[in-house]
Amino acid sequence: MTIEIVESPIAARETVLRALRNRAENETFRTPNLRKAAPGSLNLVLPMPVAILPLDRIQPGGSLREAATPAAWRFLVREGDNQPIAAVQATAIGAGDYRFGEISEGPAIAGISSAYQHATGLELFANLRYEPWLLIAPALYVAALWLCGPQPADDWLLPAPPSRPPFSHNEPVSAKDFMKRLAVLAASVPRNDSARGG
Repeated sequence: MTIEIVESPIAARETVLRALRNRAENETFRTPNLRKAAPGSLNLVLPMPVAILPLDRIQPGGSLREAATPAAWRFLVREGDNQPIAAVQATAIGAGDYRFGEISEGPAIAGISSAYQHATGLELFANLRYEPWLLIAPALYVAALWLCGPQPADDWLLPAPPSRPPFSHNEPVSAKDFMKRLAVLAASVPRNDSARGG
């Protein structure tokens, strides 16, 4: 078995493509990479469902699958056959409906792509079928490629930027250990620190 990209909902993909083309044709992009991209050259790659992990649901012995909440679909934007230049999201707003979400051109774009490429080459993930998700713990500034296996105990995560110690980028961490490490970080964050979200 292997890591298999999940096909994104048609509505999510169309929402993103429509918004990208409209902004490109009307020259309304505010981010540098997309602002100088040719309107007809933009395409979407590496779709992933996005799950958010709120601060108040992080527990040392907790279940990651029970604590994380599905929130959106994320796509990398590529200009022609070049490397991805941005990431965009389609946020779920109801049953089968999406709205165009955020655009980013930060280090997390290359980070998640790198984590995915790294994971596909590891023998560790050769024997089961894994579904890749993007997991974000906003209050802790942690993002990771979440590889969901057949059972919760089979799940692994590969941290990506902007994650910091006790995580190392692209280092496979079991879901159980991931939650333990997150709990250590969470213990140092004041619960009324609304500026950090979560």
